Amino acid sequence: MKKPRYLLSAAVAILLLGLPFSATPQFQNRIEVLQVPGERHHFAVHLLRIINTVEAEHHIKQGSYVSWDVLRTTADFSPLFLTRGYQVGMQVYNQPGPAPEIFPGWSLRLNVSADGKGYDLILEDLTDKSCGYAAVTDERGVIRQSKTIDCEI
Repeated sequence: MKKPRYLLSAAVAILLLGLPFSATPQFQNRIEVLQVPGERHHFAVHLLRIINTVEAEHHIKQGSYVSWDVLRTTADFSPLFLTRGYQVGMQVYNQPGPAPEIFPGWSLRLNVSADGKGYDLILEDLTDKSCGYAAVTDERGVIRQSKTIDCEI
């Protein structure tokens, strides 16, 4: 009667002891996934959605759009990036830095018009040497993806 109880206890102990070891390879796989072009593109589009949202909110409240240095340090940006951030992206990146290379391998250029009534933004994947992937947006909130002319879209 005690033998099944010992077997059950041993099985649970092995399972619990194995969890920390199995978590490490999963984390490494998730980092590697971000190296897949489709995953990197998804991350770029997601980041542009967040930027468009924060720019729109700032425009509604203040009447103008803001530069990247102002945007990334606003109280509205950090919570959106951290809570809605693409999960793989959040594991790799914490907070974006100053332009142009806001993350390793990502170059951002955000131009705000002189009157603050419009902006255009390009986020380039610096690791894509063959096709030069970039995601582009502006104050209308439409996000476009592009590659060099010789690459399939």
